[in-house]
Amino acid sequence: EDFKSLPITPTLTDLMSDKLPFLRRNKITGRYRSVQHYLDVQFRLLREDFISPLRDGIKELLRSKKLGKVKQTRHNYQGDIRLYKNVHINVPFCGRNGILYKLRFDVATLKKVDWDQSKRLLTGSLLCLSVDNFKTIVFAIVSERHVNQLRRGHILIELVDDWIEFDHAAEYEMVEATAYFEAYKHNLKKMQEIEDLSFKDYILNSDVTNVMAPKYLRNPGAALVLSGKRYQALKISKWPGKEILELNQSQYSAFQNALTKEFAIIQGPPGTGKTHLGLKIMETLLNNISTWQRNQEGCILIVCHTNHALDQFLEGIISKSELKPGELVRIGGKSKSDELEPFNISAVRKSAKKNKDVGRSIYEKREQQKRIKKEIEEVHEAQARSKSSEANQVTDVWALDQPCRFRLYRSWINLLYCPLEIQLKYSLACYKVLADEIRETYSIRDGGILKRALVVGLTTTGAAKHRSMMSHVKPTITIVEEAAEVLEAHISTLLSSHCEHLILIGDHQQLRPNPAVYRLVKEYNLDISLFERMVQSGMCFSQLNMQHRMRPEISQLITPHIYKTLYNHPSVLGRDNILGISGNVLFVDHHEVESKVADTTSKSNEHEAMFIVRLVRYLLCQEYQASQITVLTMYQGQTSLVKKKMANFREDEIVRVTPVDNFQGEENDIILLSCVRSNADNNIGFLKVSNRVCVALSRARKGFYCVGNIGLLRKVSPLWSKICCDLDKDKRVVDGIPCLCQNHPDTKFIARFPVDFDKAPFGGCTIPCSFRLQCGHVCRLECHPFDKDHVKYDCLESCTKFCLQGHMCTAQCYMVCPPCQRLMAKVIPKCGHKQMVACHLDPEKFICQITCYREKPCGHICTKACGEECLPCHELVVKTLSKCGHDQMVPCHQDPKEFNWQILSDRKCTLPCEDVLHCGHTCREKCGDCDGKRHTACSRTCSQNLPCGHLCAGKCGESCPPCNFECQGGCSHGFCEESCRSLCSGCLEPCEWNCPHMRCDLTCWDPCKRPPCNFPCSKSLMCGHQCSGLCGEECPQVCKMCHAGLFQQLTRGRKEMLIVLDPCHHVFTVTQLDAHFKLKKLPGGHQKVQTPSCPACGRAVRVCNRYNTIIKQAALDLNRVK
Repeated sequence: EDFKSLPITPTLTDLMSDKLPFLRRNKITGRYRSVQHYLDVQFRLLREDFISPLRDGIKELLRSKKLGKVKQTRHNYQGDIRLYKNVHINVPFCGRNGILYKLRFDVATLKKVDWDQSKRLLTGSLLCLSVDNFKTIVFAIVSERHVNQLRRGHILIELVDDWIEFDHAAEYEMVEATAYFEAYKHNLKKMQEIEDLSFKDYILNSDVTNVMAPKYLRNPGAALVLSGKRYQALKISKWPGKEILELNQSQYSAFQNALTKEFAIIQGPPGTGKTHLGLKIMETLLNNISTWQRNQEGCILIVCHTNHALDQFLEGIISKSELKPGELVRIGGKSKSDELEPFNISAVRKSAKKNKDVGRSIYEKREQQKRIKKEIEEVHEAQARSKSSEANQVTDVWALDQPCRFRLYRSWINLLYCPLEIQLKYSLACYKVLADEIRETYSIRDGGILKRALVVGLTTTGAAKHRSMMSHVKPTITIVEEAAEVLEAHISTLLSSHCEHLILIGDHQQLRPNPAVYRLVKEYNLDISLFERMVQSGMCFSQLNMQHRMRPEISQLITPHIYKTLYNHPSVLGRDNILGISGNVLFVDHHEVESKVADTTSKSNEHEAMFIVRLVRYLLCQEYQASQITVLTMYQGQTSLVKKKMANFREDEIVRVTPVDNFQGEENDIILLSCVRSNADNNIGFLKVSNRVCVALSRARKGFYCVGNIGLLRKVSPLWSKICCDLDKDKRVVDGIPCLCQNHPDTKFIARFPVDFDKAPFGGCTIPCSFRLQCGHVCRLECHPFDKDHVKYDCLESCTKFCLQGHMCTAQCYMVCPPCQRLMAKVIPKCGHKQMVACHLDPEKFICQITCYREKPCGHICTKACGEECLPCHELVVKTLSKCGHDQMVPCHQDPKEFNWQILSDRKCTLPCEDVLHCGHTCREKCGDCDGKRHTACSRTCSQNLPCGHLCAGKCGESCPPCNFECQGGCSHGFCEESCRSLCSGCLEPCEWNCPHMRCDLTCWDPCKRPPCNFPCSKSLMCGHQCSGLCGEECPQVCKMCHAGLFQQLTRGRKEMLIVLDPCHHVFTVTQLDAHFKLKKLPGGHQKVQTPSCPACGRAVRVCNRYNTIIKQAALDLNRVK
């Protein structure tokens, strides 16, 4: 089967088949038959590296279920997968980049997960959802990740297959792959798109004995500018010497090979200046642009394994060149460098000249998306209405009454003639097509930016992820930093047909690629990078051999155990000794056992974490800066634990804590290494991998302190056994840190446990400091090596200074003496009173506090303090307020005409307002609150007639709310059973308004078209006398003969016929009701919506044939406004 036809995501067969997939070993030596053969091998191995853990995890889960032994501990972590229960998927909605679904899962077992630090449900992770125990699987990818939403069990996903249908009401079981899908997906897609490879003679055939010069240097007379002068490119013997280029011999040889070989490999052990050399090569290439560029086309592609390494390399290029934003472009949004921010493609986009056609195209497509999004929302609303629970619960249609059957019939008609699902699928497909087109348009726009760049930098994953954008880039030269850490498949996807020069920089004896499946490492060589494969195949490579980083005691840890030859540069021979510790390189042995970290396969060690934290504190007391110390751990779980224990450190005391894998290519003055592993199983995990050990032991410049179970390491690992033998000779394996006091060198102690550092609370010893300060006091701290001159020390003794009056200062010694606050008797010159005044205050400026008691012009006695002004008088007196005419207590000085209630809120007029409001009620608020104009809303019950005929129960000053009473509507066939605020269901029975003279042929719900019948009723009452009502109406039970008095009272002696209303049964003359039911027009010709009501009791009239047209029309109008 052609690998190009294989899906990127796993299939059900991939996960459930017992047959192992077809795989072939990554060749270290030997030949590949063709480009397709080579890509097929790399593709299948990379795909299996992702699928295998997922397959094994699901199969183990199913086996555990079958045996009833599914683990419930460790937050549903099942080995190679993470399990989520009670998962529900909501209806699709439109995201910016496509169709998304909100997914809900149960977080009851995940309460202890630290979502900020957890690698669960990262953007790009693959999810497998199933409702039938994984007989069928829906594959999805995490689209957006928000920590606050995760804590509530919400995540946004996109489906891998858009055509998949699933039940939104179903409950799913979900599995997440621990192998990060995003890192695989883009490289796999890119490999399927490759037709040919650059440098295939070397990569496929291992023809490495004769590496040619780059194509652009093969022309006779090709020259390179070096140190400002032109030299024939391929006559390296004529080039300027290594001293002029500021390189050592091994760097100089590597520099020559890198520039004159089209496939160049530079191996650099730790501290040998790989990055420095890489920047020197870049500087030279940028000085020779005209040599390698043709027709102003082509660029240099810089690729790194990590974002941190990429940032460092690009910052170096900027510092050694005059490249401007746009000439150097960094792709990817995970840069942490402020210096690179203007060079990021997002910033270059903003400053680049706008392409109007591209902008217009994107705008038009976004507008189309908005329209489709609105259509999709309307479909969702229609679906919600059509899938009402009431309709779905009907089991026997004939058990329903006729109105309910009619409503059910209408819902069926809607479903039949509105194919919502088809419409939704079409709209979703259109939206996704537009999203893809917009993404491609953006890619074309960015491709235009990259065509003008001289240097383009990105990570290996970024190169595959942005492959559409990168298709517009034609790099002549590709430089890969950290090349030995990159899977061969990742580098092969970088090599476009335009590439004429490849430079790989790295060290295969440090970190190798890190596949997820150990079986693929051991049996298929998946951890062998292209860098290492070429070295092992015999390709000529340059090895740097002089290190500029580690003091000799540290470099001895890796030489000759890992590197046979590694010379020390003279600059490392005179490194300062570490202060406060007897030894610059120590391995602290212990036997405290490790722990497992919940929700991961990681490990931690409580003893090591606490010991490291106390050692950091001790080193900070030796006046080392936090930036000079780095804590490395062999496991991410230990990194998190150490950071947690440093939570109470000041911001300027927080040192960097990171796993070894993340510190490749970096260094620091002091490195503290936590090995973590200590167990009875003789399992040392990562510590048996020589590459990781190499990185861990080679990061320090001045001091290196390792904490671990050294006995276990030497027992299990041959490498560690050799290293420890050398350490034993120099007595560097210890059971504790030998600390010594800088101030008292004879005072020493061994810190075997974290608590032992209490013997040096401030980094020295327990002898009192007793340094005589400039103030005359002595330092009260215990011995401390920092701030020996006590420039930063604050003396906390009481101040011994006196004020001019002889009072002692009450502040602490280190403070500036505040003004003296001691009270003393002083005579106030202005009034002659004697007062107790603070020592520092001038009596001329003091306000005398004795009561005044002088008489004011108004006759009142002043009660203010002597030193205050007597006027104005604030004594309360009764005055008539001009605004309202009420008598009120007002300050004496206040003119009642100008009295301002707003300023003196506690002096408002408190009598009732009693103004008549617009609603007809009187105002009950206080007069001062209203001010005659600003009346508050009336809070009495409204009691106005609503259109339905009920009285409003809301407040008078507010808009009338919807009526919540039972509906009064109905007809002769029955009553409406809804609440008044709901729509009335129309009665479809035939209208019953029939009489001998005429009939109505419409349905009961429609307004009648026939006129009222004015003939007298021909029926007889129960008493035997003729009915006094109209033909076709209900007979009124008032007889002309039997109830002559009542009849005369109703008709007032006139010859009238009577009519009765339903349901109140009040009786009126026809003339009275005709006048009452005559429709009144509002101003402007509008008709008021109002249910006809009885003129006597106000109840809504349900049935009265004579006024059917008015009653039914009112019911229809009322339905429209509900």
